[in-house]
Amino acid sequence: MAILAAVRPQPKPVNFDPRILINSLWIVGFLLLGALVIAIVSYWRKNIRDDRTSPSEQLTHFRNLLDDGEISEEEYEALKAVLGGRIRKTLEKSTAAETTEGGPEPDNNRPGTSQVSNEPAKPGDKPSDETPA
Repeated sequence: MAILAAVRPQPKPVNFDPRILINSLWIVGFLLLGALVIAIVSYWRKNIRDDRTSPSEQLTHFRNLLDDGEISEEEYEALKAVLGGRIRKTLEKSTAAETTEGGPEPDNNRPGTSQVSNEPAKPGDKPSDETPA
């Protein structure tokens, strides 16, 4: 037995390469930096304040400039025409959003549903056999 123990080769010491550790630390650092950037961008996107002024606020500002004599009546009318169009667009968008929030329109084209209209009859329309419920 002593002979077998003497013949048995000794395990080689593990050669530790510090480059593996350094490269691993670089990778971990870049991953942490990427996670930090993602967290900052996500926080920034959720907490954006809308610093833009609305067209009606701009129109009020230009009206004050007109009252102070800093712009002429013609300049104010030109600005009013441009901003008036923008105000109408925002109003149309808001009313369109309000009507879609009310829920889906009733489907009157399904079988068994009445197609009675609440619109007044036109001179050339034929009377309907259906009676409103």
